[in-house]
Amino acid sequence: MSFPGLASPHTYAPPAVSAFLQRSRCGAYWVWIVRHCEKCGRGHRHGGGTIGDDPRRSLGHRAGHCRVAIPDGYVLTDGDPDCTERILREVR
Repeated sequence: MSFPGLASPHTYAPPAVSAFLQRSRCGAYWVWIVRHCEKCGRGHRHGGGTIGDDPRRSLGHRAGHCRVAIPDGYVLTDGDPDCTERILREVR
């Protein structure tokens, strides 16, 4: 498979995508929300572990949930670290 504009697969750097922390509907898990993906325009959800885990450990390279092909996924970054810290303090 080839990707237009890429010299080789080794030069591709996955894009960074901002995600925002929420609790799951049942309250037992963390969920990272991508509100608007720059690649496909849709929103995505990524798991962040159980409430006892530090969800920031699940940030980083993730498989893309886009319906369009994105080679090598993308890198989830914390879109609001201050808000994330406040949310984590509330559950401790």
